[in-house]
Amino acid sequence: MLRKISSYLILPVLVVLSACSKDEPVTEQAVEKPMQRTTIVSDATPGQTIPASKTYTFVDAVNVVIEDSRLDSTAVQGELRNAIASVMQAKGYGYEPDVTKADLVMGFLFSLESGLPDAELIKIFGLSPGLMSINSDGRYEKATLVLGAMSSDTKQVYWKTMLQGFADFERPRDEATKRADRLVGEMLANIPTAEQ
Repeated sequence: MLRKISSYLILPVLVVLSACSKDEPVTEQAVEKPMQRTTIVSDATPGQTIPASKTYTFVDAVNVVIEDSRLDSTAVQGELRNAIASVMQAKGYGYEPDVTKADLVMGFLFSLESGLPDAELIKIFGLSPGLMSINSDGRYEKATLVLGAMSSDTKQVYWKTMLQGFADFERPRDEATKRADRLVGEMLANIPTAEQ
């Protein structure tokens, strides 16, 4: 009896729902968009850990791109340096080519997952964003970018931040450069302005 009453109550609801729904014709195929997912972690608040500074520099020993045949390491190095320089200059820092006179050394490491897996990142840096890998046809691979602000002798790391996302090996070079600018900008957004 209860089942019979329930079916009488449910039937009108189903009829109303089916009348309200409509099939919309698909007019355009979905355009495949590149994988955009990224995750960023930092070990501290940069404003509390980076001493008041007004100049920065780069040191080759702490600007590393892990070799991979799919990457143009020289181009990646240049893109990252340019992106970091753009943010630092916008925040009032001056570039000082002489490391002994610079207040900060900006360091970075870029690697694909095949070159430096998460377990190694944790051993080296003590953190990992933990972005999950994807199974793909080889177009994408998880990539990690670590940025750090260090003392001029590079022995003390004041602050570091790490980003993981997916490298797209079919992305045109100019798009990759724009993406590097955007991601580095996000990673360094909280760096204090010069002399603060």
